[in-house]
Amino acid sequence: MKLIESTKELDVGEDENFGVTWRLGYDCVNSDEFLWETTKITSDRVHGRFCYLDMGSEWSDVGDYLYMCNGFLCRGSGAEPLWILKDYEKYIDIRYHKDYRRSMTYEKNGERKLRWA
Repeated sequence: MKLIESTKELDVGEDENFGVTWRLGYDCVNSDEFLWETTKITSDRVHGRFCYLDMGSEWSDVGDYLYMCNGFLCRGSGAEPLWILKDYEKYIDIRYHKDYRRSMTYEKNGERKLRWA
């Protein structure tokens, strides 16, 4: 499991075609996991499409994006940091990772504060 801190971490290399699928998760205010296919990367966004793992879920249209916020790659209006999950990991495991506390805080005026308090 890895906290995503750069758009380049989901780079598909020179291949512009679909095919590289990442399983991403979040566990902050909300929690879940989804599949992600990258189609393009810009300096502060990763463009592509997603599919939640719920039964009956389908791939979104190409055009969605992940974005950088406070040093972490996020998705949705909640700006919750995303994690790359390995095959055996689940989003509920995120809170036990050594970087979890860091993902839940930000620095303002030299002071560390909880992101969603």
